[in-house]
Amino acid sequence: MGRLVAGRAERFVRGRETLFEGRVRNMSESESRAEGGASAQGEEQLLRRAVAERDARLAEFADLAARVRHEINNPLTGLIGQAQLLLREELSEAARRRVLTIEQLANRIRDTVASLREIQQPPPRTPARPDEGANDPPRPRH
Repeated sequence: MGRLVAGRAERFVRGRETLFEGRVRNMSESESRAEGGASAQGEEQLLRRAVAERDARLAEFADLAARVRHEINNPLTGLIGQAQLLLREELSEAARRRVLTIEQLANRIRDTVASLREIQQPPPRTPARPDEGANDPPRPRH
């Protein structure tokens, strides 16, 4: 329980009096409800901002994954192609095994890089309310 005494709020906690310095004022019931609504709106805005930041971060990761895939796949395609061309030639058994190993390892890298396709742009969110997102800037699509 608390009470207002000369600009200080006093509260009894487990039999001890605790003072809280600062401005204290009584609110009417309607003011209290309005402040609670404003608090909920502020909380909702914070959540929206956090979701937007998360979506932007996911989009950055998706862009990075696409660039990595591209940068690795270009030379990798050449490497696999050259290994396959070498395998058409007459090679010693030891050289053939080495080229097969190169091809197999390059194919493993290719498969690993292909799994980066799973990192996608987050799908556009559908507003919960018709007016939600009306003032938001359009999100870039890749």
